[in-house]
Amino acid sequence: MKTIFLVIDDGFIVKNILQTEVFSTLRMSPDIQLCIITDTKKVADYEHRFGGVRVMVEGIATQHLSLSEVLWGKFLRNIPRTKTSDISMFGGPFSTRKGLLTRFFIRLIQFMFNNPKCRMLIRSFDMLFFRDREYDALFKKYQPILVFAGNVFSPSDVGILRVARRHGIKTVGMLKGWDNPTSKGLIRFHPDHMVVHSYRMRDELKELHDYPSNHTFISGVPQYDMYFTPDDSSREEFWGSYGLDSQKKVVLYLEPGLFTSQRGYEIWIILDAFLKEKCIQPPSQIFISFHPAYKVKDEVLAELPNLYFYRFGLPLSKGRLKSVELTDEDLHGIMRMIRYADLVINTASTTNIEAAIFDKPTINIAFDGFAPRPYYESVRQFYDYTHLRPVVESGGVKIAYDKEELLEQINELLAHPDWGSAGRKKIVKEQCVYTDGKSGERIGNFILSLLE
Repeated sequence: MKTIFLVIDDGFIVKNILQTEVFSTLRMSPDIQLCIITDTKKVADYEHRFGGVRVMVEGIATQHLSLSEVLWGKFLRNIPRTKTSDISMFGGPFSTRKGLLTRFFIRLIQFMFNNPKCRMLIRSFDMLFFRDREYDALFKKYQPILVFAGNVFSPSDVGILRVARRHGIKTVGMLKGWDNPTSKGLIRFHPDHMVVHSYRMRDELKELHDYPSNHTFISGVPQYDMYFTPDDSSREEFWGSYGLDSQKKVVLYLEPGLFTSQRGYEIWIILDAFLKEKCIQPPSQIFISFHPAYKVKDEVLAELPNLYFYRFGLPLSKGRLKSVELTDEDLHGIMRMIRYADLVINTASTTNIEAAIFDKPTINIAFDGFAPRPYYESVRQFYDYTHLRPVVESGGVKIAYDKEELLEQINELLAHPDWGSAGRKKIVKEQCVYTDGKSGERIGNFILSLLE
């Protein structure tokens, strides 16, 4: 029996692997057993949800990093240089502005190390310096023939990949999301093969991380497979379950949470005022879905009776981002609320892609509530990030820079939902590549092909 390690760093990777045909395809192979490696706090939950015949779950301490690992990670965050890293250096809604001396050293690091030869030396040093002895017992116990890591920027994933390389075991890595190549720093380890969602991500890996394109497998986005397959639910049934009138227009606002937008709750108040003053035509309902992982101003909710609020997902450990898990019901709920919305509003979110799949008119919030904030403290900086520029430039979404513009765009798009349709098709083509609903199956079959 051949064993494959599936390294799952957090709940947002589960929806790309374990809750898709990636897992199902691997699981159907009769001569393969799977070992899911995850945070020790999630073992019981994963055993219940995914365990079974030829599927084991092993726990590791994913949060206990040594000081050297922490410092090394901070160093690597500054390489390579991108538009995203340039903006982030001057602060943001969730980060403080770096001092002049710190910025000087960051620029010095980028000048000295941001080139292919130095990046290769950095990865070689990484391999030699970090030994990851804590994972040796897992390899001795299971003797895997392949390791598949769902997030090559996770320290635990990198550690297990390094041990696999020392044991001569095949390695496959995957990027967690579309922003990773340009916003997470330098990839520390080159697995034998890399799975990416799109050609754009493949090219960014080559340009910024020196990863060979001929070792990159372009899969599409497995978590969106359900978006491209028929669904037997109905608009009436779905919105009715949340207390909404399906005969009226529904404006969906994806709340980013305090981590991304510190004054985001003021957008709720603005939207509530639009309804109370009957500014939105035709008369509509506003459904606000909170980010599964980030906190919001709960005390404000009771003051806004005209809005509908809901949060999908459940944290397994209090206060930890990576502890949030989304059930299959949650994932289908998120998909359906976008499918059945008449208009989607978000703040620099992947929801731009999800809304584009369903060709939904979309508005991006680029202001911070009641009072303007400086660029480097404002959410409007997000729209200059490297990964978001193609979406902004696609012509498929609108950007609202103040509340007056937001109201104008809401009414315009409710009246003319076809606006930007060609741009949304471009977003789907660039970011999803495949629209056949078989990206998970494609990844699973690719992994199995490496065992032949």
